[in-house]
Amino acid sequence: MYKSLAEYFEKEFKVKIKDKACKKQVCPACTKETFNIYDNGNRAKCFHPNCGKHFNLNLINYGFNYKSVIAEEIYKDFKAFFLADKNHMPYSFCTTRGITPRIIEQSELGAVPFDYDSNKIFNRVIDEIEEKIRQNDSVEKNKAKLEEIKELKIKFKNWTEQNAGNLCFFYRDQHGVITQIRARKPFSKFFTTFKFGKKSGVFNAIPMSENVEFNTHLFVTEGEFNELQLQSVCDANLLSVPSCAVGGANTVDYETLFALGKEVVIIYDNDDAGLEVLKKAKEINAVYGITTPEKDSDLDEYLKTFQNKKEAYSAFVKLASQAKKHFRSLKSIKNQVKEIMNTSPKEMKTAEKKEAVAKLAISEIQQRYVFYKDHNYSYLFSEETKRIISLSEQSKELRHLFVQIGINPAENIYNYVLEELLTYAYINAQQVEIHKYAYYDKKNYCLYIYNNQDRIFKITVDKITEINNGDEGILFLYDPSAEPFEIVEIDKNLDYLDEFIFSKMHFDCEESDMELNQQKGLFRCWFFSTFFESIMSTKVLLLILGEKGSGKTYGLRILGKVLFGSKYEVSPMPNKPDDFDTIVSNSHYCVFDNADNTFPWLNDKLACVATGQVIKKRRLYSDNETVEMPVKCFVALTSREPNFTRDDIADRLICISLKRFEKFLQENNFIENILENRNKIMSYILSELHEIIKALYAERETQYETEFRIADFAAFGLCIADYKNKKGEFEETLKTLINVQSNFTMENAPLMEVLTIWLHADNQRNVGRPITGNQLFKELKELANILVPSFYYKSTGSMMKRLNNLRQNIKEEITFTRRAGHANQYIYEFLLLKIDDKLKNIDTTGKSIL
Repeated sequence: MYKSLAEYFEKEFKVKIKDKACKKQVCPACTKETFNIYDNGNRAKCFHPNCGKHFNLNLINYGFNYKSVIAEEIYKDFKAFFLADKNHMPYSFCTTRGITPRIIEQSELGAVPFDYDSNKIFNRVIDEIEEKIRQNDSVEKNKAKLEEIKELKIKFKNWTEQNAGNLCFFYRDQHGVITQIRARKPFSKFFTTFKFGKKSGVFNAIPMSENVEFNTHLFVTEGEFNELQLQSVCDANLLSVPSCAVGGANTVDYETLFALGKEVVIIYDNDDAGLEVLKKAKEINAVYGITTPEKDSDLDEYLKTFQNKKEAYSAFVKLASQAKKHFRSLKSIKNQVKEIMNTSPKEMKTAEKKEAVAKLAISEIQQRYVFYKDHNYSYLFSEETKRIISLSEQSKELRHLFVQIGINPAENIYNYVLEELLTYAYINAQQVEIHKYAYYDKKNYCLYIYNNQDRIFKITVDKITEINNGDEGILFLYDPSAEPFEIVEIDKNLDYLDEFIFSKMHFDCEESDMELNQQKGLFRCWFFSTFFESIMSTKVLLLILGEKGSGKTYGLRILGKVLFGSKYEVSPMPNKPDDFDTIVSNSHYCVFDNADNTFPWLNDKLACVATGQVIKKRRLYSDNETVEMPVKCFVALTSREPNFTRDDIADRLICISLKRFEKFLQENNFIENILENRNKIMSYILSELHEIIKALYAERETQYETEFRIADFAAFGLCIADYKNKKGEFEETLKTLINVQSNFTMENAPLMEVLTIWLHADNQRNVGRPITGNQLFKELKELANILVPSFYYKSTGSMMKRLNNLRQNIKEEITFTRRAGHANQYIYEFLLLKIDDKLKNIDTTGKSIL
């Protein structure tokens, strides 16, 4: 048993060769420098016309059968006769077809000699078998072989007599064994075939040059002259491509074809028979397919239409680039799974069935999908649909795929195959980042936006282009509820966001202290910031405030429908924090409607969203595995009476106020109009994003300082405003927003209400009065028991912590100092900066002294 051909040649021929190298070497048999090794070092051939020997490691190790010995001898004779006279009709037939001499000599071609005597070849084999019978060596087996060879001898003699002088194409299987000879009468379409076994094999699946192109693919033609013409075109350009012919639509040996170990590219004739070849091939395995431009033409005819072989080669390269991958039909896979599962227990045990189905499923999925993984999950990416499927028990897309290939989720085998698939993905999947809807590459100033189907809009400083999902390593998770959009022509003088959304909202400038343009500008800036999550490590929360009938939900719902299509809807505030986590960790843009309920966990969850924290959860159906879900969602809320007024939340809010409409119109009419114009609105949004990319690039060296707590958002808005020479306006808007946030924090704040009354009481006797925290808590609590029942602080510590947190929010009305006192206590002194005349005459009992 030899490990390599190099080992075989060194032992049998006493010659050293370079193993696993497709280069010309000295042939161990004829000593000519025409010896090539291919097929990963397992096969070799001498291309010298007088030698033409084949060497096959499998056959050397496991032995030739009698038919293969006979076939090789016949090939040697036919090849020699074919090359002996270049003026002879078979050779001249090839040259008149435009086949170059070198390709003719190197190909598996021959011709039937006139008055060919094959008896000497057959008789030598017959004598050897008869000798074995005389020596009682496997008598019955050898008698059967003897009869088979004698019958083959008679058939072959008759065949050679009928085909004397005809051109011959020798076919081989994946092991290099000659399987058949196809004879063709020159200058005609008369074919006859002589088979040495059941398989048909393929013609010319050998390397033609050391300069190999498309090395991972095998180009398959129907007719032999298609393949010879292709190699001739390549040869004239000092190149070669791996190729072979299958001999016509009705004689394709698909088993051999797919056993050759390369990506099969079928160059089928542009007719019904050619399409049938492609159809049958993809029932067995995934294949690439291309055809010639003209109807009822083949590759040979197509390549000969060009003036020279350089142009013809360029045309072939262009044709090859258009090859489309065709996958095996899911129905045929399902039938194969069914066959395995229906195999009798005697032939295959249950465990073996599961293993066979899992192996089949992984093999087929591997052909259709690329395996990816992030920090939590594995995914399948379809090269055909350009979509990602999550590899998880809950994935509806994965369950649907399994059903299509005959694996029912209700059966035990489903979990077995899923676990095998997960294990395979864990070992083999590529590590990537999976995005939702939008991703900004801040290093290259490049924004990618998913069109909810198979395409990505790529926005750079220079232009907007389209690429496939998965190109450039950018992958977006498919959302089955979202709908695609496309870029269309728009009116460049029209602000589509204002026309269709902002102008339809009833902004309240009296209650909010912000002017109309300020509210619209902040809303607009927040919306565009949602496309730039990678530079928004901290996020602003958008809050729409308004009474019933003010259309709080309208603008946010419409924006969702613009981004994701007709199925988008806002979410009610969930009752459980886990449900909140699920929504924000799986969304790009989320609207919580009517967020008025008092949930003890809500402030913490909103802070988590605003600061971009990671949510850790126990992996489903596991005890000690956790998944980490980064919160990249942009959250908007609507409310009439918000209860999330904690100061750290208020500092992260953009508060937009709306007032009640006096007259109402049907919202459905607005939504229909939005959906009809969705492509225009999205095209406008993309054009505005292009301008923002330009701004970010132009102002890349500028550092922006701000008093606004969410500096990422402030810098984003200031950069855009600076680019448009409106920086001062946006700075003024941010100052106004800070005041609005402060008012929002103080609104309905029981501590500040009691503290303000306490400072006004008794002719402001408490202003500037030194007091300990404990004493302050006692006096405020006594006063609150009378006036402010909602004062809920139960200890000095909790009250003073809240007071310190509010220091920045109340600095326009109340200031205080703190210094160390006795017994580890602090002494506080308060100043009242704004006097409220209504509170002047209240005493410490909460009663008016007038």
